[in-house]
Amino acid sequence: MPKKAIFLFAVCFFAVQLQGCVALSIKTKAGYSFVKPENTPEFFNIPRSLPDIKFGKLNDEDKKFSTQEFSFKSWKNSGYAKNDAITGVLYLPKKPQNNELFIIMPGIADDTSSTLLAEILAGLGRRVIRINSGFRPLPKELLKSLSESTNIVADFNNMSDFLVNAMQQRIIDLMRLNDFWETSMNPARLKINVIGISQGGIIGSLFAAVDARAESLMIINSSADIARILMDSKMAGFKLFRNSLMEKLGLSYEETYTLIKEKIKNIEPITYTSRLNNRKILMVSSGIDMIGFIDTAIPYSATKETWSAFGKPEWIIMPFAGHITSAIGFLPFWIELPNPLHSLKIFVFENSYAVHLIKDHFLPIALNN
Repeated sequence: MPKKAIFLFAVCFFAVQLQGCVALSIKTKAGYSFVKPENTPEFFNIPRSLPDIKFGKLNDEDKKFSTQEFSFKSWKNSGYAKNDAITGVLYLPKKPQNNELFIIMPGIADDTSSTLLAEILAGLGRRVIRINSGFRPLPKELLKSLSESTNIVADFNNMSDFLVNAMQQRIIDLMRLNDFWETSMNPARLKINVIGISQGGIIGSLFAAVDARAESLMIINSSADIARILMDSKMAGFKLFRNSLMEKLGLSYEETYTLIKEKIKNIEPITYTSRLNNRKILMVSSGIDMIGFIDTAIPYSATKETWSAFGKPEWIIMPFAGHITSAIGFLPFWIELPNPLHSLKIFVFENSYAVHLIKDHFLPIALNN
């Protein structure tokens, strides 16, 4: 057998061990839905003003859509500069379809994936607001400080308070952005759809649950269980954080998890799952990321608990991809194994697998009334 054939066979065999070189689709449980009330949770229900948004020059070079940069100051001066301003890009299709607005939250330091998704949606005639990366709800210096702490209780309280306040600050700023769009733009009533990647998926999940105007949610390589991520992620900063906390406080794993979850309950997306409709949610995960092998950030435990807490929405798994290497989803081919696991289908897309995810999975969810 030629070396190239042996290599391809080995790759496919390895992929099959991870449910194949595939995307595994888990459909929504029929007849199961949540009722989303119109009120805002108390922690986020504070008086807010419309943002004074500064718009940049309109870029009209693309044939299908125009783009325009924007920025505005946060409602709160936290003293941490990276969190006190919101910047992003507005995508306006030249032939808009329907009345949807898609708001995309990026990963912690990655604007490439969110830009590609925004361009896909805008090219399909959808209005898009893409938020730029840079927001830091849990800076590395705070995580590191616990390992060097001489007063672990005080430092843990400072760290968790920073996280809670930063998330509250960001969610209210996003609500202000919705306020601005509703009162200043045309048409005034748009269907808000939220997409979040990695850290952006955590923020997006919380935002979609808190702001009743959000009608659908798609999270990619993310989870809504912050406490479980902190306890199970293989990321070095999180490992250092939990080991320091357990060792210096003399707590077990479960005791530490409970302590964190209680401390941050007001900004845990899972706290507000009763406000979400599982028929309007799509989860996309990467297998290598979840099993904690090399390219990893979001553990399987957190993702599985999120799926259950969200009411078991549609869940697509890309077993042959990691957290960062999931960018292969922007390549123009993929192999998908729908649920139930019996019919293997090979897709060669005109653009990319990401286009397939948007057109054939998320848009039907977002448009489904």
